[in-house]
Amino acid sequence: MKKDATPPPHLEDLILAVLARLRHPGQGLDERALNKLIRAFNRRLAPGDKQFAKRQLLPFYFRVKEGQPERWQAWQVDADLEGRLLRSLQMKPGRTATGVATISVLTKPWSCSGDCLFCPNDLRMPKSYLHKEPACQRAERNYFDPYLQVVSRLRALTQMGHRCEQVELIVLGGSWTDYPGAYQRWFVTGLMRALNDADDPAHLDQQASLRRRRYQDAGIANQEDALADFTAPAQALVDAGEINFNHAVRELYGQDPGWRKVALAQEGSWAELEAEQARNRQAKHHLQALALETRPDAIDLQNLADFERFGCTRVQIGLQSLDPGLLQLSGRPATLAQMRQAVGLLRRRGFRVHAHLMLNLPGATPESDKAEYRRLMEEPGLRPDELKLYPCVLVAGTGLERLYRDGRWRPYSDAELLDVLVSDLLATPSTVRISRMVRDISASDIMAGNKRANLRQLVEQEAERRIAADGGRILEQRYRERHNL
Repeated sequence: MKKDATPPPHLEDLILAVLARLRHPGQGLDERALNKLIRAFNRRLAPGDKQFAKRQLLPFYFRVKEGQPERWQAWQVDADLEGRLLRSLQMKPGRTATGVATISVLTKPWSCSGDCLFCPNDLRMPKSYLHKEPACQRAERNYFDPYLQVVSRLRALTQMGHRCEQVELIVLGGSWTDYPGAYQRWFVTGLMRALNDADDPAHLDQQASLRRRRYQDAGIANQEDALADFTAPAQALVDAGEINFNHAVRELYGQDPGWRKVALAQEGSWAELEAEQARNRQAKHHLQALALETRPDAIDLQNLADFERFGCTRVQIGLQSLDPGLLQLSGRPATLAQMRQAVGLLRRRGFRVHAHLMLNLPGATPESDKAEYRRLMEEPGLRPDELKLYPCVLVAGTGLERLYRDGRWRPYSDAELLDVLVSDLLATPSTVRISRMVRDISASDIMAGNKRANLRQLVEQEAERRIAADGGRILEQRYRERHNL
């Protein structure tokens, strides 16, 4: 029998099949139709061949367009067809549903002026973050460099089919105001420069390569095993309570020759920053918003003047609780008066206020948490524009671990936590957006407390059940956005 000489289907054949379908928009190519087309295509593959998936298509398309322009031109894709292709193949469309691409970046590990019981003490990260969180993993792979983090995320979002002309940058890393001013200026300058250089992909690649080489030449690690080895001895001492986080960070990064070397170059000026800001006014990838995070007690007129020069539009402040007793038990250095003053200053200077509130702190009860939330929503001088509403969880090596083992703190049961969050959601006015109800902490890092990643979904379902029985509406902004209300 003569052997079949037909070559096996290639990823290019699948792209061409999708394009052919899109050239006849009357046929339609929604998610269901696209999956059906891919399944039919995969049936043509030989037994044992790797199946093709939607997530492979856009990266392949962009590789050909950028690296093999003649091959791409043969596909005869005009701007209109490319737009429909990107919309059809886009992954996680909610990421840019508002027309703005959000990019989170982290500052490097640094000492913290606070010492809260509930904050993780991961020496690979800035205070309160854990290296398994997605944004933290990206930061480590990119040496915590602002330029490299933006480049990496822009590429990923573009390859997922997202438009990134309008960008919001969220700078994470504990208290921004704890970092030296020269480092702050260098960091924001790097963010802006990455957006500006993104207009020229060849130049962007060259600059990214040069920056990576500097870290590599300095001996800075960005791989899991090497990073674990670098921090393990000091981390063991921190976890055992023999030294604190700040002392360990200063010793690790302040004495390491590689980190000391790169730190010398991590200093920027206002002139450099303002030059990149001026460039960005004409850039294709435009900074639409910039968020910085700090504590209420660090908000003053001088810091806010600097925030304005950075181009900051939104400030995340960790209130955590309005109860002085709970704050004292948690080692939180802020008072209710400082919170009111901070929110007032932010509003008068035109910043959007994004507060953090933590449920189930030591000393709290479900009823006290509900009452505190109502107070936050009802007092105009405290009510934020946005809110991260976190349940407290136990992470190894924190001060909270002692209270848990002594029986002085326990996590709420699933039913208690759900009840508190449903009550809070229903008490949220239409002017407030709850951006998160859980942090991206890996379940393996949580010793006690909520591990349900879909907690918000469960809360909304229970809230819908209650209002169906009792009447009323869910007014919270994000819920209304997602349900087109």
